[in-house]
Amino acid sequence: MTVLDFARHLEQSGRDFYTEMAARTSQDGVRKIFQLLAGDQQRLLDRLRRMQERPGTLSKAESLLLNRAVNIFEKMRQREAQLAVNNDLDAYLLAINAERQIVDQYLKVLNRTDNADLRQALLRVLSLDRQELEELEQLYDFVNAPTDSLEWGEFSNLDEFHNFGRYDDLRQGELGDPVIPEPVKH
Repeated sequence: MTVLDFARHLEQSGRDFYTEMAARTSQDGVRKIFQLLAGDQQRLLDRLRRMQERPGTLSKAESLLLNRAVNIFEKMRQREAQLAVNNDLDAYLLAINAERQIVDQYLKVLNRTDNADLRQALLRVLSLDRQELEELEQLYDFVNAPTDSLEWGEFSNLDEFHNFGRYDDLRQGELGDPVIPEPVKH
């Protein structure tokens, strides 16, 4: 099986899995997240299809190791009834864990091969999945920001406030104009 065939099959399975999860949930926010994840999988699938259509060795790189590789989305589909997605954080964590397993799987195959064409194809696909993983982790950090809190609101700790995703919003006035107290007159 070629690397791009395996990657396309994986992304199709991911798209189908997230579409099923979106249809199964009763929460609008979680449904929207799964729909967006399915859309991301479709965009990756389109990129892989374009890569495969280009002539060259990248589209022909084959690996027997990928024939034995596990499709994480098919594995998750088998235990779909056990997957508890109660809120948006759970949805993002589910996607992050799936992407981490995919990246780890590509890294294992990459470490076991000496074929230069195969390594190049794996690195290309791996870079796409790493980018997707990074974006998911950033989304999770942003969504999780309200659950993290600044321990003390003292001036010495205010430079930590930007870590929680709200400082920029306050500076731009998106959360309403901050109330500035009047100076005390003596």
